[in-house]
Amino acid sequence: MGERPFLKIENVNKTFVIGEERVEALHHVDLVVNKGEFVCLIGASGCGKSTLLRIIAGFEKPTSGEVSVYGAPITGPGSDRGMVFQDFALFPWMTVRENIAFGPSQKRELTKDQVRERAESYIEMVGLQKFADRFPYQLSGGMKQRVAIARVLANEASILLMDEPFGALDALTREQLQEELLQIWERTQLTVVFVTHSVEEATLLADRVVVMTAGPGKIEADVRVRLARPRDVSAPDFNEMRRSLTERLTSHVSRRPLRNAA
Repeated sequence: MGERPFLKIENVNKTFVIGEERVEALHHVDLVVNKGEFVCLIGASGCGKSTLLRIIAGFEKPTSGEVSVYGAPITGPGSDRGMVFQDFALFPWMTVRENIAFGPSQKRELTKDQVRERAESYIEMVGLQKFADRFPYQLSGGMKQRVAIARVLANEASILLMDEPFGALDALTREQLQEELLQIWERTQLTVVFVTHSVEEATLLADRVVVMTAGPGKIEADVRVRLARPRDVSAPDFNEMRRSLTERLTSHVSRRPLRNAA
């Protein structure tokens, strides 16, 4: 008998009731993510990418179907899964150090010294040693997102869920954080599920790119990115892959009506 899949999404459906209307956001979604993989979800707005991510996080429950980690069903949020949002979601009354230490401080088995050591370790990993005592309002957007990533890492999550985390950042900061995220991923061996609207970003980051259709959301294609790392966005093979993914993404959009989906 083979080893159980690490993260398994099996026949997941999600329907929202809005007033008297029922909106099907996800339809028969099946996906397996192996431990240590970097998987990007791409698709048009309203295809259910963020809904699927929230179901993996345990913030939403599927209408039917199941999501499991090593065969154990996900029934709610857990420290094994950490989520990073586009809007940072930091505690504004806490410093960088306090934000990062918050999760570990809730664990009874850790001493204060252990909590402090863990926080300092991840502050260093994201390069914010000089800003550890600053509050979120004193930080740039890129710094805030580094804090958000470090806060998840400090909880020692095994799955990092990212919902368009760099979408609100300027192009230069976005490129820097993409590079830093890949370095962190390679160093920590985390499993990453990353939602993005950018085909270039998905091509740059992912081991696999999962293309979702809209109305309701389901998986159109699951494409392995067989490009050596580090990747050069100007290289011919990179642009060939990007064009191929763009064609997959746009081919169904042009023939399907737009729907409102979460």
